[in-house]
Amino acid sequence: MEGTRRHRMLLTGVYQLPFGKGRSFMGGGEVKDAFLGGWDLTTVTLLETGPRLTPSISAGGCQVQANSDGSCPETATGQQQTNDQSNTNVANRGAVLRPDTVSTNFYAGQSRSQFFNLAAFSPTPVGSGRFGNAGVGILQGPGTAAVSLGVAKSFRITENVHARFESTFTNVLNHTNFAPPATVVDSPSTFGAFDRSPDCRERRQPHGASRCSSGLLRRRRREAEPVVSSWAGVARFDSGPACTKPKINRYSIAPPTRKVRTPIIGACPA
Repeated sequence: MEGTRRHRMLLTGVYQLPFGKGRSFMGGGEVKDAFLGGWDLTTVTLLETGPRLTPSISAGGCQVQANSDGSCPETATGQQQTNDQSNTNVANRGAVLRPDTVSTNFYAGQSRSQFFNLAAFSPTPVGSGRFGNAGVGILQGPGTAAVSLGVAKSFRITENVHARFESTFTNVLNHTNFAPPATVVDSPSTFGAFDRSPDCRERRQPHGASRCSSGLLRRRRREAEPVVSSWAGVARFDSGPACTKPKINRYSIAPPTRKVRTPIIGACPA
């Protein structure tokens, strides 16, 4: 089906490094634990195949050079050499016209300038009186590989005051994920071409965040209810031409509340 991705895997995970107080190694040293203990690794990984795409051809176009008035030349038998040989007026109906498939090698000579093989398709022969035989979703666009990796550490300042540092790297592999290319076969300059250059959102981006929280327990109706105050600051540092300067996106002080507000990382600067 058009646009369907056949395989998709989304992995999220947290791994506690076995170092520090309460863990397998270095549990007794206060100095070592302060610097090397209590670290966690986090990841959000998305791997998916490309979307299924359908080749098409301009319904109002000509298979040969058009006349000066824009009409398509006729053959010796008086048939117009248009792309639409179905005799169903596809152009005015707003339908999609598909070409013929002359080869199943759709990815020969694959490159960023031509992801699909243009020679595998051709207009429907003049006078055939039918639609093109190219199937729906026979092409597969580029896939996606997005891996984010983060580290986090919690600090216990006092019994009721805790601090947490987090740093996340989105697209840690610095892998470019392209949008699906055009699939109109009678436009050779754009067919199968990646015309979108990667912007800063597709480059490796480090994010830093810190949070400090304090809590007290009070008795109400025989139950202990936490009252939490939090201070949160987020600084974002982006790589790439459009994101060369560090930018503090948000700094907030939250009033006492039962829930700690999670800092929101803003969008990449335009």
